[in-house]
Parts: sequence; structure tokens; C-alpha cells
Amino acid sequence: MSPQKSSRTFSFASLFLESNLRQDLATLYKFCRLIDDLVDESQNKFRAENLLDLIESDLKLGVSRIADVNSFLELSAKHKIDARITSDFIAGVRSDLVFRQPATEDDLIRYCYRVAGTVGVMVSRTMQIESEIAIRYAIDLGIAMQLTNIARDVVEDFLSHRVYLPRNWISADDIEEAILRDDQALARVRIAQQKILSLAEVYYRSSDNGICYLPARAKLGILTASRCYEQIGAVILSRSAKYLAVRACTTGLMKCAAVVSSAKFLLLPARDQIGFHNSRLHSSLLDLPGFESNMR
Repeated sequence: MSPQKSSRTFSFASLFLESNLRQDLATLYKFCRLIDDLVDESQNKFRAENLLDLIESDLKLGVSRIADVNSFLELSAKHKIDARITSDFIAGVRSDLVFRQPATEDDLIRYCYRVAGTVGVMVSRTMQIESEIAIRYAIDLGIAMQLTNIARDVVEDFLSHRVYLPRNWISADDIEEAILRDDQALARVRIAQQKILSLAEVYYRSSDNGICYLPARAKLGILTASRCYEQIGAVILSRSAKYLAVRACTTGLMKCAAVVSSAKFLLLPARDQIGFHNSRLHSSLLDLPGFESNMR
């Protein structure tokens, strides 16, 4: 997910994590935000490419003059974060410099994995989680959150010349016309938002099954982050299509409700049961190096 856009949700959810883990995740967050900002805020794509090349070179060398990169290298060594997963993350963010609208749902899921599912893997490693199936569920949560981001930021992304909704769902022209308040175009965008949020729901529900793998003190914080993000989708769906340009966000009351909902969920006896991951959710990811390295 875009680290900058999700900072408020994670700042709130991190209140429920123990201090050492919170500090490590803050280090991870700063690194991810650095990469994200290089692309999103750069006015010169060639300079951004060069800086990303430099960071990738530093990651291979194991040392950097950039403080947040150096801190991340220490974190990676401490928790054995696979370099290939970091490379997948950077590749995903870098792809926005030469952006192409995803053609299909599979293309969309691959993108979401690279920019957010990879973050789920790195968070898991930071929590010292080794289980392959636990990693799969962490990927699902990252994908779900990124899908929610995309549903929320349709207009904002379009104004940055990016359309993340698949081309076989909707065109860039549809979004432009919707911004101009064409009712038919608004309806088409609304349907696309509903489809992507329905897809996100599938990944959220899958990620719920991975909560049992988390350290006890991390369960409430991670589940609260998930529930808060899922609420953004509910806000989008509750609005008229004419509110397309108004950014959906959660209120303080909604965040508190997410905490209560998460606590109730964790009290259910079935939450300690281990299930089987639906492999179809990752069928489009099988050839990606970082994904393969963490599924062995």
C-alpha cells in the first residue's frame, strides 16, 4: 500500500503493539515511504530512476549514506528479510514511473502484491514469523489494503495520470467524464469501485485466517489496522456516486469501533484454528522472484 496514505491508520493501530515491534515497524515504514515518495513526489522521472538505482545498489552492498536505507539494512539483517522481496517492492513502486493501466484483474493483483503484499511479508519477518502459510495470509492483507486504496483514490490517481482499475472494467475516459459529473460515467466508475471492494473483501477475509499465526501482543494491532482500512471501503459504498472526488476516511468513532470489533473477533474460539489457504488468490503471482522465495 502507499505508506504515506496509510500512515494515520497504522499510527493508530501501532498503539496496540509492544514498543520494540513498534520501533522496528517504524523503521520499515520509513524505508517504504522513502521509496514511495521518490516516485510519487518526483518532478523528474530520470532523477527518481537514478535514486532508486542508487538505493538498490546500496541494498546489495549492505551499506548506505541514506539514513533510512541504512536503518532498513540493519532491520533486514536482524530479521532476515529476503532481498528478493525488497526488490519486488521497489520494482512495483518503480513501475509507476512508466505507468500502464492494468489490463486485467490478474495484472491488478500482481501490482498490489508488489507494492503492498511485499510489505506484508516484510512485516511478518519483522515479527519473526517463519510459517509459509502465515506469509500467504500477510500477503492477502497487503493486497486487500491496496485494493481499498485504489477504490478510494480513483480521482486523485487519475489526476496523477494513473488508472489502477483494470482496463477491461473501465477506461480513463470514463473516469474523466465522471469527474465532469456525467451520470452514466459516474455509474460505471461506481460499479468498478464496487467490484474492486468486493475483491478486497475476499482478501480481507482470507487474511483473518492468518491472525492465529501472529504473536499474541501483535494480534489486536494488526487486526485493528485491517478493520480500520476495511471501514474505508464501507464509507465509499455508503456514499452517492456524486461524492467521487471527496476522499473517504474513517472517523475517530469508527476507529474505536474497529478496536471493539477486533477484540470480539479475537475472543472467538475458532480464531485459534489453523485452516488452509486458498491458492487461487495467488495464482497470478507464481512467477515473481520474491513470492517464490518466500513460498519454499
